[in-house]
Amino acid sequence: MSCDSLRTLLDVSGNPYGYRFDWVRRQTEALGEASQGGPALTLTPGDVTSAMECAGLWEATSSPHAHARRRQSVGQQLALTHRVARRWMVAEAAAPVRPVSFVGTELDNHSWMTDTEVSWVARRSPEERMEVEHEMAAILSRVGQQVSFRDPSNPTRVGLEWPLVEVGNLTLMSDEIDLCIGTHQVDGEGAWSNALLVNFCLETPSEADLDRLGFSAVMHTISMGCPPARVISYGLLNGTADYRDVDAEWLNLHFGFIMATQRVIRSSQNSETLTLTPGPHCARCPERSECPFSRIGLEEF
Repeated sequence: MSCDSLRTLLDVSGNPYGYRFDWVRRQTEALGEASQGGPALTLTPGDVTSAMECAGLWEATSSPHAHARRRQSVGQQLALTHRVARRWMVAEAAAPVRPVSFVGTELDNHSWMTDTEVSWVARRSPEERMEVEHEMAAILSRVGQQVSFRDPSNPTRVGLEWPLVEVGNLTLMSDEIDLCIGTHQVDGEGAWSNALLVNFCLETPSEADLDRLGFSAVMHTISMGCPPARVISYGLLNGTADYRDVDAEWLNLHFGFIMATQRVIRSSQNSETLTLTPGPHCARCPERSECPFSRIGLEEF
């Protein structure tokens, strides 16, 4: 469900979902057991998304150059704004920082940028540079108006508490979460979900953005002992938000996606014939020109 304000989604005091600790333990153990009998694997949200759409898409996007290709497909200013926002939130959590002065200082500090980002900033004329700074600062100011970074009663962290989780032979890694707000409340042998996972997407959030956050919700569940109450996708460009309240059924689905992804990867590593599934994702597959099914997928969808 979309919403025009992030602030209105941050109150989950009436959340009805509680979880027994032994339920979380069973889900974690099942995931660990599924990882046995094969080589150690490291998975990211992108691996699961690609593998669930098409085994061939996962193979095509798992090369060392895939990340660079994905960054090139996103507007450089938007991608850079996202990184600046991350750095500003870390600073803002320690002490108030004016967005305008922060952005100017950060764009002069090339130590944290990639070579491509340094080159992009350097090519801006003085007028363009000023416009970029003001646009970025406006986005940071809007975030600051909606999120309290120093509320001791509702702690806010930048990123997941544990961005890397190991279960059996499986390592889960995610950098998808920009903010984790709140925590769970222990009640006997279980806990009530009160934490929020917030992702900053670059444009208007979609249902696909929320589904992608299921991977990080699984990681949070395993590492913290209780699932999050809600996942939120927030559009940096237009300030709109979309969310999903987390329940056991949705979490089970994403535990299952991770297990299924392991099977897809093992099949590829064992040189087995992969099942190719044409669909809209064919349009962004690097191997679409070589795949006999890609044209079918584009025509049908």
